[in-house]
Amino acid sequence: MKQASRSKNPYILEGKRFLVGIVDLVDGHVLETVNHERADAAEWRHRFYFSPLAVAKWDDGEAALFWPSKNGKLYLDSGRIPQSRGGEDIPRFIHDRLSSMIEVKP
Repeated sequence: MKQASRSKNPYILEGKRFLVGIVDLVDGHVLETVNHERADAAEWRHRFYFSPLAVAKWDDGEAALFWPSKNGKLYLDSGRIPQSRGGEDIPRFIHDRLSSMIEVKP
């Protein structure tokens, strides 16, 4: 029996499927989301698939990449803090806001 393959864009935010996003660490607003196809076309280089404004905020430590896992935990990566597994280092209000907004649809 053939297993169903997992979606390349398994997360939904405001009705839009995505793979990875970038969040403002000051106010918790999602700046952008990117789907698998766009990331792949940019050869998985964050600086090529996010806007210059989002990259500048990331460089300044004001924003971070985020992606949820299959089980709903959030992963965060910014240039200034170590990657966080499961939300330990994500400011609580950002973690709660993202968790309430993102739907996981494998």
